[in-house]
Amino acid sequence: MIRSASPQLKARTNGVLPALLVVFDQGRVAGHVEGFHVRVAMYGLEQIYIAVPPLGLGQPYATGSGHGPKQKMTETDNTSISAIAALVMTGPNSHILYVYRNRFAKVPLNPQLLQPYGIKHYDLGVGDQGLASDWVEIQSEGEP
Repeated sequence: MIRSASPQLKARTNGVLPALLVVFDQGRVAGHVEGFHVRVAMYGLEQIYIAVPPLGLGQPYATGSGHGPKQKMTETDNTSISAIAALVMTGPNSHILYVYRNRFAKVPLNPQLLQPYGIKHYDLGVGDQGLASDWVEIQSEGEP
């Protein structure tokens, strides 16, 4: 969806407005658009690079980390998408919208635009060795 939606969003926003790709989960498949799945779709699976010394000369050790193959959002790819939103059906007449911001977006989505509606926004945290960890909720102004 990211790859097919990006050109349309780019054309509509003209590089001036933020673009939001909304993915709808009717709730039939539990967790189909949870944060982990959105992160992997955007940035690929995380990888840890391991060095293996010659036999008898020490234990394997981590040398670094990065994102794996199939990244859809990078410094040069799909930068016109400001965020992906997961619209999740939680009941017959209730929905929740979660917004996951693209850290490479040329026009970032301002979380205060949707703040009056109680919509939660997330950015990637920074984990060990500089690798993005899990999503961290962006707190609105005046919140702890």
